Amino acid sequence: MTTPVDPFAEMEARRQEQIAEYGTWVAAEQIWINSTLAYDIGHPIPASNVEADGSVVINRHYCPPPLPGQPECPTPNNEVLTRSQPGAAVKVDRSAEKSASKSAKTATAKES
Repeated sequence: MTTPVDPFAEMEARRQEQIAEYGTWVAAEQIWINSTLAYDIGHPIPASNVEADGSVVINRHYCPPPLPGQPECPTPNNEVLTRSQPGAAVKVDRSAEKSASKSAKTATAKES
């Protein structure tokens, strides 16, 4: 017998994961990868691509799947090869958003 799944709980859990991944850091400057603009000022950056000092991962090593007869990849897969300068990304201040949301709810309640 299978356990019933609550699709709304799963959806909310996924939404919270996305908020944590994309709602934590934003670009403080334009971040370019070669000749391509990867992140413009104020655009969200995935938390998994930002180091603690605010530097953004620009390039990671990719190892193709092992194939018979091919040598093993000498560099660990997903190893960071290049990153931006520190401070290229800044943390989003969620406390300001929460207080603005509370203020809006209070104003709406007073109007009713």
